[in-house]
Amino acid sequence: MPLVYSLGFTPIKPRTWRGRYGRIPGGLSVLHLRHNQRHSGPWPYALMTDDEDRGTCWALDSPDIEKLVKAVQSGKQMFGHYASGSFLVNEYGQVLVPASDGDGRCAWVGTVQGKLQFKNPFDKDAIYDLSDDQGLARGMVWKRPYVGSKYNWSYQHGIHFRNEDDGGRFNTICPHQDNVLIAALQEVRSEGYIRFIVNPHGLVLTKKQVDGIWKPIYVGRLNYKLWFAREE
Repeated sequence: MPLVYSLGFTPIKPRTWRGRYGRIPGGLSVLHLRHNQRHSGPWPYALMTDDEDRGTCWALDSPDIEKLVKAVQSGKQMFGHYASGSFLVNEYGQVLVPASDGDGRCAWVGTVQGKLQFKNPFDKDAIYDLSDDQGLARGMVWKRPYVGSKYNWSYQHGIHFRNEDDGGRFNTICPHQDNVLIAALQEVRSEGYIRFIVNPHGLVLTKKQVDGIWKPIYVGRLNYKLWFAREE
């Protein structure tokens, strides 16, 4: 029998998203949609690396996956593009779909509830649960897909989000500087400028060199009371 998990998705009519949308360049930090032979149609997946191996992590079956697929497709079509490609689920579960031509336009198409889980391509009997940090301590390697929204910390600006538009780059400073999170980031990476991501379930991750290789590292959980407000 196929694996089934609890993922809820509430679609909305695609609307232009003017809020925070930050992703790390490349295909490893976002989710994707493309044809899956087993499901005879488009299906969500994440990419990840395990040492020198690169795997495709297909989303587990769920009654609401088809709603999610159709919503992502509608977001792509809103900008006149083919209905596949990348999308992002931010730390508030909002599904954000960028225009495929990379011109900066983005659509909000709905909100995810429940757990995002994917099949482990390196172990057919295992899954990746992006909400599960049980057994992880700060500084440990994160052995799951490294997907989420990009943020930064620096001595000068504190925790901030880097915006970029036709007028250039500018920073949006987090209104509440979470000293516990900042200390955790500095403990993992003792640098004056740190880039990190927050995954769809509020887990904070960054990358650092381990034995000469850049690897995802677990930092901790977001305190939403000391974070950016949810945008609409």
